[in-house]
Amino acid sequence: MPCREHALQLQSAQPEFEQNGISIALVTFEEGHWLDRWRETTQIHFTILLDPQKNLYQAFGLQRSIRRTWNLPTLWFYAQKLLRGEKLIATGGDLHQLGGDFILDQHGQIVLVYYSHDPTDRPQPNTLLQSIQLKG
Repeated sequence: MPCREHALQLQSAQPEFEQNGISIALVTFEEGHWLDRWRETTQIHFTILLDPQKNLYQAFGLQRSIRRTWNLPTLWFYAQKLLRGEKLIATGGDLHQLGGDFILDQHGQIVLVYYSHDPTDRPQPNTLLQSIQLKG
């Protein structure tokens, strides 16, 4: 699911993350009006790290892909939203930037990496929590 929906899922699971000593921070290249609008529509209160030049995206090896961004699962995701009568919300950023999930320990060491194959490919919060519990 695209990042907005994934962030909402993470917010719903925030108490479980906190019980496991995990703080959530989001990284985005969106800024200004677009970031304000995103915060307003999601009501998410995570720490947000601004990366307009996408340096962290590059450092973590996140890819851009037109083909993978507009594949059938992504088109189907948006078609379902429209069929449910939901509005699609515009973004001002790079629509072709793929995301991922990374968990770092208190020393800054990466303990979990999940590269999204396309915008709909995001791990469920319980999957992230189980991965951390297995490593702990």
